[in-house]
Amino acid sequence: MPITRFCPQCETEYDEEVCICVPCGIDLRTSKGLVTEICPEAEGEASHLDPDAEADAPQEEKEEFWLPVLRGVGMFVPGLFRPLVVVCVAGVLAMDCVIVYFAMLVFALGAMFAGITMASVALIMYAHAVAWLLTARIELLTDALCEMDQLHIMLFLTAVFGPFLALFVVMGLVANAG
Repeated sequence: MPITRFCPQCETEYDEEVCICVPCGIDLRTSKGLVTEICPEAEGEASHLDPDAEADAPQEEKEEFWLPVLRGVGMFVPGLFRPLVVVCVAGVLAMDCVIVYFAMLVFALGAMFAGITMASVALIMYAHAVAWLLTARIELLTDALCEMDQLHIMLFLTAVFGPFLALFVVMGLVANAG
């Protein structure tokens, strides 16, 4: 039967040859916490034992020019930094493209109300995708709109109705040309 040791802090069981509970920093032989300190003569020098010592050394770094841009984008469109949101938005936008194509085709064939109905469905789907990007959560449009502040609501209205206003203008031109 192997001899085991227990960490006095987290009570994890270890084999006899284990000397340190890494999560707690406890020496299992003495049941005392380990203390680390920086050797005064090694301060400022990279240790050959620690390959990350240079990375840990305090350096005066100049902020990259693109970091403020990313912070600004993240403040206005936080969903761009959530992979699941981006994938869902891409899927919805792909379906929107197909629906809009068929809406324009149906509209050009003379079924005006069917084309408008299909374009309206695409508008609602697109509005959901924009709301997901602005709130960084996949939720119903009504819930997302209730949680948005005034700036995000203005961004939402601009992003949703700008392109679809152009779509309805194009659909009207296609109908008049035919």
